[in-house]
Amino acid sequence: MEDTHHFQLGGFRCLAVNDGGLSGRASALFTNAPEDALQAALMRHELTADALPSPWTCLLMDTGSQRVLIDTGENNAGNLGGGRLVPRLRAAGISPESVDVVFLTHGHGDHIGGNVDAQGRATFPNARYVMGRTEWEYWTAEANLATMSTWAARLVRRCLLPLAGRVTLVEPGSEIAPGIRAVDAPGHTVGHLAVEIVSGSERLLHVADAFLHPIHLEHPDWMAAYDADAAQTVETRRALCRRAVASDALVLAFHFDPFPGLGRIVADGAAWRWVPLP
Repeated sequence: MEDTHHFQLGGFRCLAVNDGGLSGRASALFTNAPEDALQAALMRHELTADALPSPWTCLLMDTGSQRVLIDTGENNAGNLGGGRLVPRLRAAGISPESVDVVFLTHGHGDHIGGNVDAQGRATFPNARYVMGRTEWEYWTAEANLATMSTWAARLVRRCLLPLAGRVTLVEPGSEIAPGIRAVDAPGHTVGHLAVEIVSGSERLLHVADAFLHPIHLEHPDWMAAYDADAAQTVETRRALCRRAVASDALVLAFHFDPFPGLGRIVADGAAWRWVPLP
């Protein structure tokens, strides 16, 4: 499997980086799917129910004036086998010190684990960290931390709370950098954000974790155990699909296999389907 993938979006030079990944289970990714329909979908995609590949794809964009990173991977903060982002950026000639903006789509460990190093210092020391206000306030509230698993709360305290005082909080629709804008996409988490990137006549929609598998395009109402609000997730998925089709946007999905999770969403009857780039 590729470690990195270079591509051009208008005038932006882009680099998708594989930070690692896990194998998911169909029972967790499609909790409410009818068994016969699920088995048919798995067969159609030539998948095994207990071994659905799920990479963690971070995106670095060089706009010509700024380097913008979307999500920081897992960095083995949860002992799940991440930690490849920084070495692979360095191998591509990009130092952590040269990153200007780090945008965090939401507070799950495979998206914030690379925020800080083992000493709790910002991995990207010169960057402006950016996160949605609703998402930040949820994950940093002591009342919410008290209800999380010990593992999740410890990870948030280690990887997110140290950014207090240096993180910029934004609302949906806010400009993260010229040509890069936050898109409202709640449901997976309370303040989950997607990202729209426009350069020249070209457009990319980074859907983050609104979809965890291409089958979610075909069945947007099949929920994952990791989604906080099922009804909101379905609404968000449908809105993002319509947006991607209407704008003919290139799409990046953080967890879509094979890496780099780049492709197009196309209408297919009452639902959609995924067409990965060659």
